[in-house]
Amino acid sequence: MFENLSEYGFLYPLKLSAHLIFCEIIFFKSKKLSAEYQNFSFSRNMITDTKPPDYYKNTYHFNFMDSFSLNVFTWESIFRKYKLKKLQTNYLEIGCFEGRASVFVLEQLNKSFCYFVDPFEEYEEMTLSTGQNNYTSIFENFSKNIQEFEGRYEVHKTTSDLYFEKLNPSKKFDLVYVDGSHLSQDVYRDAINVNKHLKSKGLLIFDDFFWSWYKDLNDNPFFGITKFLFENIDNYKIVYLGDQLILRKK
Repeated sequence: MFENLSEYGFLYPLKLSAHLIFCEIIFFKSKKLSAEYQNFSFSRNMITDTKPPDYYKNTYHFNFMDSFSLNVFTWESIFRKYKLKKLQTNYLEIGCFEGRASVFVLEQLNKSFCYFVDPFEEYEEMTLSTGQNNYTSIFENFSKNIQEFEGRYEVHKTTSDLYFEKLNPSKKFDLVYVDGSHLSQDVYRDAINVNKHLKSKGLLIFDDFFWSWYKDLNDNPFFGITKFLFENIDNYKIVYLGDQLILRKK
């Protein structure tokens, strides 16, 4: 994928490659914990292996794929580094599914107020790539999972485009997780919209940085994310680069 960034010159892909290697070293402990959690089963099928994780404090309703457990130990490391557990945090999540990331943030950042954005409607990408399409049950599980945190969240059952279109320009977030449509142009548009509402020193997390389901390589999230980062390279610091990309706004 880095080879396809030639339009940005040769230094940009080299810089990203260096960050990838650097993060493998710096986040070794987190990655080791993640591997141990999976019993070093790197062929684990996240779609069929839906066992309840033991890193949650409470019991939740999860019947569908687990695409979040891989990230837990990295997130915990980031939360500690930036002392987010001590702060009153505005958290925005684009793409919620059953709420695995949602309840993790609600539990870990107990001073946070969360904004959840997801239309909870079937869409081709999810159905064809994972076979997950029962959004009635998915939304029911999500609603049950977050209900005990009543008063600490808002649910916006809509697309991210419509959410940002109606969002007050003065609204700002401390932490944003982008995990909606993975089509590069959609990820890029989410990033542009988030940038307008992310506080200085705020954190922006992109999921599935190296996800490559679309046959046309340029349709995958990597190219929307790297385009955004290249255009805003002076405004962001790369905090983590791996399966996810985590940026901090300067």
